[in-house]
Amino acid sequence: MAVDGVHVYFGQRGTAASLRRVAKGGGSPEKLAEIPKAGVGHIVLDGTHAYFTLLRWTGEGGAIMRIAKARGAKLETVYDGERVAGGFAADATHVYFTLEGTREKEHRDGKLLRVLKGGMTLKPAARPEIISSGLFSPWDLALDGGFVYVAEQGSILKRSDLGSVTRVAIAGGSRETVAARQGGPYSLALEGGRVYWAAFTDGAIRSLPLLATRQR
Repeated sequence: MAVDGVHVYFGQRGTAASLRRVAKGGGSPEKLAEIPKAGVGHIVLDGTHAYFTLLRWTGEGGAIMRIAKARGAKLETVYDGERVAGGFAADATHVYFTLEGTREKEHRDGKLLRVLKGGMTLKPAARPEIISSGLFSPWDLALDGGFVYVAEQGSILKRSDLGSVTRVAIAGGSRETVAARQGGPYSLALEGGRVYWAAFTDGAIRSLPLLATRQR
């Protein structure tokens, strides 16, 4: 679900899945697009478009789609490839997302990527750019200025691999640990100069100032 100044956007599940919106004051929902053989995951909005992750029921990869907010618009593909791990984010020019990694490598080969918002609609089609690799089961993410903050779940089955919150510059470079051994962080948000995350193992919600020294 996502909200702008006028509407609430949400995914309708079922055999006839769709992306819909309804006025914030209430009323009848409006269908923006049908999503055959798939579902709507996370939704992100900007001034002109609604972006969402496509969850294919067949398990054959994933995608990020977008549709203009104007009535009668058609779905466009931003990214099509491996299944997008969890949440994603957007700034003025790019969409940012993570790939969880492979079972063969215990999800220690996750990636943080970005792609131009026009994605596959551009001529030539925009290719995703890897910002950071070697993430341990990355899931949610959030943007702050020149950084991307990422919730790396790690392995909740191994006490020594309990995940961390990390950040990396949008331009790329070394990844910095913000908070280590965090019990499988899977949801992350930024607000009021702080980063917040939720942990899988104990259900706790924790936070740190964005500019704080790393927690060990």
